[in-house]
Amino acid sequence: MVKDLFEQLKERSQLQKLELSNANLDNGILRDLQIFIESAMRLEELDISWNKLCPQDFEALLKTLSKNKRLHELNLSWNNIAQNVIVNNKMLPAAIADPFEARKRSIDEIGRYNNLMTNYLRQFIWINRKLIHVDLSNTNLSEGMIYRLLPAIKKAKTMMSIHLTGNPGATDQLMAFAQKHMPCSMVKQTEGIDINKILKQATLNKIQGALMQEAAKAKQIQAQKKLECFSNLKSPISQQLVFTRKLGY
Repeated sequence: MVKDLFEQLKERSQLQKLELSNANLDNGILRDLQIFIESAMRLEELDISWNKLCPQDFEALLKTLSKNKRLHELNLSWNNIAQNVIVNNKMLPAAIADPFEARKRSIDEIGRYNNLMTNYLRQFIWINRKLIHVDLSNTNLSEGMIYRLLPAIKKAKTMMSIHLTGNPGATDQLMAFAQKHMPCSMVKQTEGIDINKILKQATLNKIQGALMQEAAKAKQIQAQKKLECFSNLKSPISQQLVFTRKLGY
């Protein structure tokens, strides 16, 4: 179905936004996408998030993107850009794996591959003078890969934000360095939020009324307990790494 879509898109040179999120993309479709990106002169937004792509799937695509100067927004989140090493039957990012324990992959080889992927991403950010937003959340980027992206992010005057949440390289040390040297504000951590502070009392009253109406008199105590549980609910603490450019920089 997606392959047929590209056949039709070839005749639609005016397309500005293409979203293929969670579309089960495979190598054949990625090759068609690569060709389409090269010829799509009006394409400004590309989203291929949540496709669970592996590093090998990305090499040709990132090489094509590294030459693209037209995209305004790019979303690659929830795909695996960086390779790992296997230690004791567990997958670990190359940046934290012990070279003396690695048995199934060469860390040097993986390092060269990850450097290549980083160079493509850096080149894309560096040369694109229209880029506004990039989402690289949960793409398995190591600390070294993110460090190498920082100079390009700093130079990208048009880019307003880049999301790096969920990557093993989003360490406290990196965040401290970026906060000191980057012309941007940064979201490091979002604390647990008390729902009582967000919901208005009127909303809680409506919930309480609905629960009481649904429950018979014999179940009013149970309904009240449900309300108390809802009122005391707190959202989990989530780690985030989002760079947002400060105005004037």
